Amino acid sequence: MKNNNQINVFDVANYLISQTDTNKYKISNMKINKLLYYIQGHYIAQTGKTLFPEKIEAWLFGPVILNIYSEFFNFVDNPIPNDYVCKGASKNELTTEAKKIIDKVINKYSPFSARELSVKTHEELPWKEAYNPRKKWQNNIITHQLLEKFFKDNII
Repeated sequence: MKNNNQINVFDVANYLISQTDTNKYKISNMKINKLLYYIQGHYIAQTGKTLFPEKIEAWLFGPVILNIYSEFFNFVDNPIPNDYVCKGASKNELTTEAKKIIDKVINKYSPFSARELSVKTHEELPWKEAYNPRKKWQNNIITHQLLEKFFKDNII
């Protein structure tokens, strides 16, 4: 049964884009995927729940959420404008708790470039455990358990 109040990854992406100074910190397709990985990880570690239901996959250049990758396909080299609105958003409101965690992630990780975040994620347990170059990327799932295990020890 579908929860009509369920936040989806597009809701989180919309908030993330609207709250980030995109003139100062350029957000590309690669970078938004890494930021969403950090948001989900910190949210799970701090609340014991997932913020959004979409799977995070371990790709060659780090964590990726397929729906987000597809949504921002045209922003591989160009920054996402801060007035961009994802069409797939549920329009459900993020909780105050969720916004606080997202804001902390924005403050901590936005100063890093997409490439720096990619390198950083490769050094972390969730990507290391999930990534297998011999498997198709769809099968390299970063589980909620891996996220919780790693981020509980790295809370912001």
